[in-house]
Amino acid sequence: MRCLHCGKRIGLLRSFQDRQFCSDDHRLRAKRMYSARLARGSSVDYEDGWVVTANEIHGSDKKSQASFGVGSGVLLVVITLALTLLLPHADQALPKSPISYLPPTAGLGDRLTRALPFKGSIRLREEFSMDLRDWQSANPVLDADGTRAEDWVIKAGAIYPAAMKLWKPTLTLTDYQLKFQTRIESKAVGWAYRAQDDDNYYGAKLIVSRNKDSLRAEIARWATVGGRNVSRVQLPIPINIQPGKAYDVQLTVHGDKFTTLVNGQLVDAWNDRRLKRGGVGFFAENGERAALDWVSITERDSLLGGFLNFGLIVPPQILY
Repeated sequence: MRCLHCGKRIGLLRSFQDRQFCSDDHRLRAKRMYSARLARGSSVDYEDGWVVTANEIHGSDKKSQASFGVGSGVLLVVITLALTLLLPHADQALPKSPISYLPPTAGLGDRLTRALPFKGSIRLREEFSMDLRDWQSANPVLDADGTRAEDWVIKAGAIYPAAMKLWKPTLTLTDYQLKFQTRIESKAVGWAYRAQDDDNYYGAKLIVSRNKDSLRAEIARWATVGGRNVSRVQLPIPINIQPGKAYDVQLTVHGDKFTTLVNGQLVDAWNDRRLKRGGVGFFAENGERAALDWVSITERDSLLGGFLNFGLIVPPQILY
């Protein structure tokens, strides 16, 4: 829609207040012009008694006719989102799933992510208060009699990993941020990312070792491709890790770049292009014991986040 005074397109926000003029000043000018015509005896019949059309001021302009543009498209999107949120859905009558790893709905972003039919950002959190049905092992540990051993132990609200298990809902992800809280009781805590199975993943460990009378903290990382460990690096980190104390670990996976922080402090950053996609998991080798209090993962660069960023789809002038 265009201003009836100057012929310019009316911004999206302005159109909710006034669909005839792009500003209060142009509405006032049009009113004065109409009053002047009325004083000269002009006969004009308009919708609200004094509106002057753009064609009368500037002459006929075929381009001023209403057309379906960006503004109309954005308005249609807004209406669609509102209907999606407000109208009842067919699955609302179904009973709730007894287990949900999604965090509680915190605002409009969360509601839109769950309501819209396209793929949005994935956010998962595991506090190990239930079972391990969402954790899988490609090579399960077997007891001497050939039966499957439940090697991970849940104790006092924490999990103690052993043989590697992968978090199933994360296996199709590409770029994400992994966070977890851990307490190393003996030697190390190990985790995997971009993991496709037990033979293809990036591995890392936070290691605590005793050096004479002091403790030494290190981080190790490597790539496992086709069952072979390659490019292993082990580096000291500038953090004093105490056994049994809780530490927050954050891993960011983005493209071929991987960064690790411990309690908010950068301890490792490296690049590798061998594995393009895969989820996360945890493991402990012989003599290693560590507790995980909770684990969370957030997918980066969701389609919803970019869609709702008006700077990507709406020219700035349409908002004014």
